Order: sequence, then structure tokens, then C-alpha cells
Amino acid sequence: MIATFVFPLGVFPSGVKIAEMRSPGLSWSPLFLLCCPILLGARGVSTPTVFGFVALFLFGGIRTGQAQWTPPPSLQNVPVRDDGARTKGGIGLSLQPTVFEPHGAIFLCPKRTVEIDRAHPGASFFFRVHEYGHLALHTRNEALADAWAAEQLGHSASGRRTLNAVLSYFNDLGERFAPMYGTGYDRAFTVAQSGKIPQERWPQSLAEYQERLIQTRARNGTLRLHAKNQTVDGLLWIDDQLVGFVSTAEDYRNPPVPNLSGSKHRLRLQDMWVSEIGPSNKLIAKGIEAAALFQGENSADGLSIHLNYEAESLEVAVSDRQSR
Repeated sequence: MIATFVFPLGVFPSGVKIAEMRSPGLSWSPLFLLCCPILLGARGVSTPTVFGFVALFLFGGIRTGQAQWTPPPSLQNVPVRDDGARTKGGIGLSLQPTVFEPHGAIFLCPKRTVEIDRAHPGASFFFRVHEYGHLALHTRNEALADAWAAEQLGHSASGRRTLNAVLSYFNDLGERFAPMYGTGYDRAFTVAQSGKIPQERWPQSLAEYQERLIQTRARNGTLRLHAKNQTVDGLLWIDDQLVGFVSTAEDYRNPPVPNLSGSKHRLRLQDMWVSEIGPSNKLIAKGIEAAALFQGENSADGLSIHLNYEAESLEVAVSDRQSR
């Protein structure tokens, strides 16, 4: 099976593209810069003016700290294409390496750049980096891609400005929920933590959301997923209520257990993907469905969900501390 992941970003406004930007003076050919005095001189521009322009171009961005983020060496050959049709009305799509795209590919919708930057100038660049995160981590996990992008951008002044802008953007989405992403507040919280934005600079509504989340986890506990030598992720439902995206990935924080009514419950897993644990996270299976019945009430212990994929079947066992 070819390990090909396609990540449609769907209707949730999360990943957009702006024209690629690089450090001033570092993305232009030296030959071009050397030719500028000759070319402009022929048009009547004085030589001192031309060389002053070239010096400003070469060093101005470095002096003022405006250097823009560029991908790490392993991702610098990934093509990034403007193709709203390929995203099918969504924000963007990441394609893991295949025979036809040996470096993977990123497809983005330019229209969203204008829409996001109009309200939150500079925020759109975050989503380009987010798409690289999918390729760097070999995962479809949107929260991990957000965390990777925020960590990458947190190392420069220009990156931190992008983080501040996208934090505001996500915070404005508030409680708006999308299955693969969680709420806007969830994404803002990930950006703030992974980008190391001081809490005193968080919007008040985000700080209040964090406090509510802490209280919910203290009361209901957290969902904990376990799988031996595999990464398993997908959508989780309890009693026909969509809880959200869950994963066995070590760095992923699963959502809290929802409010449970009664003592008997049905858990359902939808569109589960199973991957090997390793540098490439090779995909083993996808689109798996599974279900299990369990008994219990809300407690601070939460729920433990043990998964085992063998012979094209996903086994599920659910327990809490009270029932063990």
C-alpha cells in the first residue's frame, strides 16, 4: 500500500496561501543585483542611487529583523501551488510524497489570503507554515501541524508577529467547531502554548476558555487512547455526540470526556487511520470504523480507550478506574 495522505482542510478557515516571501536580498540572484546598475544606468538612473538601492535591498531586511520564515532543508523542494480548484472550495490540501510528487505538494487557495489578511493582517502566512507541518510530521493531525508551525514561527520577530495575528484570528472564531480541528479557541490555545506567547498577552476570552477547559477536565477527566507500536487517530463519538478528533500520538492532547447521562454508553470510532510508529509514520490502514459499549459515569479519572489493529480489524476496549 502506498503511504499517501491527502489532507483536505474543508470548510474550516484554517490554511491559506500568500506569495512566498524570503529574506530581503537572499532570494535574488547575485548576478541580477550586479546587473541592476548597468540596466538602470542605461535608463538615466545615477550610479550612486542604483548602488544605494542595491545595498538597501541586500541589508535592509536583515538590519530591521524582517527576515521571513523559510522551510527547513528537507522541505525546501516541496512545490506550493495556487489551485483553488484542487482544494475544492476548501482552504488548502497537503499531499504526502508519492511517485508523482516525490517531495509531496501543497495546494492552497489564494482567495483566502485576502479574506484573512483583510481582518487580521499577516495572519495568512501561518497557514503556509501549517501545511509544511503536515509534511514534516507525516501526519494528518491538524493540532500537531498547528503546534509545529507555531514553534517554527516563534523564533523570529516576524514570526512572532504572524503568531499574534493568527492568535487573534483563531480567537475570533471562538466556539466555532470543526471535527478535525476543534474550536477556534482550541487552535488559539495551541498557537499560544507552542508559540510561547506570554499569557498576559492572550485575549481575555481565550484565558476564560482555558479556565473552563481546566474545570471540565477536573470534573470529567480526559480521553486517553492507547495502541501498541501504532499511531491510531480519527473521530470519536459517544452516545451519538461527536466529541472530536482523537489520537494515540504522544504529543497530542485529547479532548475531555463529555458530560455523560446515565450509566450505559456507546462509543464509536469513525474514519480511523493506523500508522506505524517511526520517522515516516507509514500508513497501514485508513477509513476504519469500530464501536464498543461501556458503563460508567463522569469522573476525574476520565476514560481509557485501548486499541489494537490486526488482520484488518480494530479492536476497542474502554475502561475507567472505577471499572478496573
